[in-house]
Amino acid sequence: MEKRTKIYIWLIIVLLVTNLATIASVLYHIYAEKAVTPVQKSEMPSEQRTRFLVDQLNLDMQQADQFREMNRTFNRTANPITRNLENLRLQILEEMAQANPDTAKLKTIAREIGDLHTELKNATVEFYIRMKTICSEEQQTKLYQIFHSMLNQEEDVKLPRGRHQGGRGRNINNH
Repeated sequence: MEKRTKIYIWLIIVLLVTNLATIASVLYHIYAEKAVTPVQKSEMPSEQRTRFLVDQLNLDMQQADQFREMNRTFNRTANPITRNLENLRLQILEEMAQANPDTAKLKTIAREIGDLHTELKNATVEFYIRMKTICSEEQQTKLYQIFHSMLNQEEDVKLPRGRHQGGRGRNINNH
């Protein structure tokens, strides 16, 4: 009977340690997710993006009102451009999938995409500069960090980052 009791005690201790480790792991991951707030571009609805920026920049009421107006103006410009870009990306993909793609048409679409990207970047620059005018130095630093994070996520096509591709021993993304 004594041997059986020792086995049960050790089993309880092992289960207790396992449960504590699991709880600690879950709490760590919850804390880590809250500590690092990802800037999501297309998955986050506009209202949440607005709230996110207001919260992250710690804008006061007056700044938040100014920001919302700037954001509405930016969205009126950016949203149609974004929709056109999506449409053109589909067109270029569909043309490339053809048995005999029309390279002249592909080049025209690519040029249109480039022009729209320029328009979108110019609107973004204008929005960023206008935002800086209502922000304190500390808020400007945070604004920079947020925009920096967003710009790092904006690759249209992510190619594999293998080595020795193309027989030249260099990364294909670093021409």
